[in-house]
Amino acid sequence: MKLETLHLVFFRNYVDQTVAFGKGINILYGDNAQGKTNVVEADHRLATGKSHRTKHLSDMILHGENGFILEAEVRDTERQQQIHLSYDGKTGKDVMINEVSRTRWSELLGLMHVLLFSPETMNIVKGGPSERRRFIDILLCQIDARYLRALQLYTATLRNKAAALRDRNGFTRYRGMLPVWNESMASSGAYIAQRRRQTIGRLETLANCELSVISDGRETLSMTLQTFTGKEAIQEIEALQAFLLGKLEKNAHREEEAAQCLVGVHRDEILFQLNDSTAREFASQGQQRSIVLSLILACMHLYREETGDLPILLLDDVMSELDPHRRDYLLSMLADTQTVITTTDKLAFENRFSEGTAYFEVRSGTVSRDCQERGVSQEGAAS
Repeated sequence: MKLETLHLVFFRNYVDQTVAFGKGINILYGDNAQGKTNVVEADHRLATGKSHRTKHLSDMILHGENGFILEAEVRDTERQQQIHLSYDGKTGKDVMINEVSRTRWSELLGLMHVLLFSPETMNIVKGGPSERRRFIDILLCQIDARYLRALQLYTATLRNKAAALRDRNGFTRYRGMLPVWNESMASSGAYIAQRRRQTIGRLETLANCELSVISDGRETLSMTLQTFTGKEAIQEIEALQAFLLGKLEKNAHREEEAAQCLVGVHRDEILFQLNDSTAREFASQGQQRSIVLSLILACMHLYREETGDLPILLLDDVMSELDPHRRDYLLSMLADTQTVITTTDKLAFENRFSEGTAYFEVRSGTVSRDCQERGVSQEGAAS
């Protein structure tokens, strides 16, 4: 999969900018606070409908404007896709795919596969359970349309049920809906739990292969999904659904007393253990970086297994976070992957990659492609 062009209008510090990416390594360099991360954020937003930096759409609007526009042209092995995403403070959100209007931002998922490695990615290990669930959900929603539908249904049902439980004075009028909500959560939650467990098991195997190289065989990673089944080894969808429905019904009174949803996959935890010790508590910063790096590389392998293609790799300001050994290993894995790298140090990458690497200087919300690089003409410059 290749991102051919990106167009930003009134997005962050960009007024009207088009970037034509190279097919291989793309280096965005410049001083801090010039707009490098904004390009990565735009890529991630177009691919997932989400930002890794903020939950507020208004944060992404250029100061003094009413909204923003993001557009991209993406090509996979079969066809080219045109993606349009915009937001206006008065009229709301708009999504178009190949010039056809869509109703949800989530319909972007699966069109443009991206894998983000940024300083925020470290929260997979050192953050709370929601950070780990979010990472797995974004991964699976891009490669499994059924998972996306199940997660949307579960989330919508959970939101309705939680709102009813919080309404202590008026809850009696919602009591008749509980069986319907519980059945919906059990049905969708069963597939979510099954797919998470399968994916985590596969990622554990792949990540350990990478971690063995990175740590010279000194470290071993285990990943465990802690979900509603407890210690029960339930695999089949029907059995998972029945088990979850039973737990929801059994805990109905407890949930009503607590005024919150206490049972379900929204409470899942993914436990990382390094050499049999909890990584969040006992792993050093260097070891945590090794875990995240091995997990990112494992995800690349998983994308290829699931889709037959590699994702677009977004490396936002992470090279300075990695020591030379880890950095060199990561860079050695990029030969077949379109990659966008942001850095303040262009010299660290010069002569590192083969001909065809594209360099872009980012300065005050303007992206300019280096025309003196080998194999690049003025026609390939960002406009």
